[in-house]
Amino acid sequence: NYDDNNKFLRIAPSKLFLSSSEFLTYGEYHFKDSQDIEIYLEGKQTNISSISALLPEKASAIINNYESKGEVYFDLALKGKLGQKIGPSLEIRFGLVEADLIHPASGMTIKKANVEGYFQSTDLNNNEKSELELKNIRGELEGEEFTSDLTINNFKDPVLKFAFLGKVDMLSLLKFYRPKGLTEATGTLDIDVSFDGKINNLKSKSLAGDIKTSGQMNLEAVNLSF
Repeated sequence: NYDDNNKFLRIAPSKLFLSSSEFLTYGEYHFKDSQDIEIYLEGKQTNISSISALLPEKASAIINNYESKGEVYFDLALKGKLGQKIGPSLEIRFGLVEADLIHPASGMTIKKANVEGYFQSTDLNNNEKSELELKNIRGELEGEEFTSDLTINNFKDPVLKFAFLGKVDMLSLLKFYRPKGLTEATGTLDIDVSFDGKINNLKSKSLAGDIKTSGQMNLEAVNLSF
């Protein structure tokens, strides 16, 4: 419903189809005296490929390399004022439940993948007010199980909290995800580590002491070629 006199737009609950996924969207937009927006997007039948189409180009370029089977959920809420000095808030809840993540080119699959994701920004014009949380990450790669948690606060000067526990076969990992410049990897990593601190502090010897790290990493017959 569009009211030009009062500069008002209302979107009644509507279905939005993107590739093979279905979303429910609804909300309001007022722009007479000031710009106020309140828009919701709820995933009903989604997969990781469709969600990547909603993300910024750099993020979607990475995710587009993968496919998913199983339950994928995604809910978005955009609320607040639109302006040059202040932006609306954005809240996204997303995740996987007992899903398979597949790299089609290699056929490598992370099985029984679980993750609870949450992104929040109280002002989209200010990266300092953004937070990303990935918790209860679990999965299985070539029979080896792993768990992890990750939180990033303040995207302008990121504070990272990270923990990982698991055993990883390097060749299997390389087939699933290949970092730029790495051409070959073999061997096994047995990891139980945690990290808590500002990423930029790693660049300074005087500030590196403010970072909290603990755990151990066992490398067995590891070979890397760049």
